[in-house]
Amino acid sequence: MRYYIHIALPAKLSKEVSTIEKRYQGNSRSKPHITILHPRKICADTSEKKLIDAVGSAVKKIAPFEIIQAGLGYFDKKKVIFIGIERTRELASCHEAIVRATRKLLQPLDSYYSNMPNPHISLVARLSPLAGDRIWKILKDKSFPGKFLCDKITLLRIEKGNKRWKKVVTFVLGG
Repeated sequence: MRYYIHIALPAKLSKEVSTIEKRYQGNSRSKPHITILHPRKICADTSEKKLIDAVGSAVKKIAPFEIIQAGLGYFDKKKVIFIGIERTRELASCHEAIVRATRKLLQPLDSYYSNMPNPHISLVARLSPLAGDRIWKILKDKSFPGKFLCDKITLLRIEKGNKRWKKVVTFVLGG
C-alpha cells in the first residue's frame, strides 16, 4: 500500500478548482489539495496503526497556520497547471515534522519532490504539450488570490490495483 498526506482545501476553493479540473481534464483521482508528503510505500514491518500514531503525535505539536495562494504557474512544459502556494516557514515546518515522523515507517522518496520544493494546488494535470499550451492561454490571466487557515491534515491510502485514494484519518493540528 502507498500513503500520502495532504491539506484539504476550503469548500469554495475546492469547488472552483474541481470545476476547472473537470472542464479541462475530467475527473481526478483525488480531491483538490496541497501535498505535504508525496505518495510512498509503507515499510514491510510497519502497520497502518503505527503510521497513524506517529503522524498523530507529530501534528499535536504543529499550530494551525495560514496558507497563502500566490498566482498561477506550470510544471514540465505545461503538463501541469497549478495555483502556487507561498512556501512559508510554517508550511515548511509542517512538512519537515511529517517527514521526521514517517522517516522509518514509509520508504524514502529520493527525488525532486522529497523536500517540498514548490507547494501548489494542481488545476489541470497529465496534459499533452498541445493541450497544455491551449489551456495555459485560457487560464494564465485567471487570478486565485487568497488565503485560508490550515488547521488539519489528512492521511490517505491507495491499495494496489485501485485508482482512487481513500481517506484514512484527518488530524487536527495542535490537538
